[in-house]
Amino acid sequence: MDKLPGILAFVDGVTAAAIGAIVGAVIVIARRTIVDVPTSMLAIAAVLLLLRFKKLSEPMIVTGTAPTRRAWT
Repeated sequence: MDKLPGILAFVDGVTAAAIGAIVGAVIVIARRTIVDVPTSMLAIAAVLLLLRFKKLSEPMIVTGTAPTRRAWT
């Protein structure tokens, strides 16, 4: 791969574009779904858990937050 700088630059650009698209989608979805205090607390807790535990899977987050959300409704 070291001999193909054009391909490396292309892959870097595609990666940056994908990250930008994902972040944009997260912002749009968050604005539409985080509308009250309990939901915002769950969102903050999920972000903190993801920052703390890099290998934490999405099903674990859903499993952990489902009982707390159920208690608020």
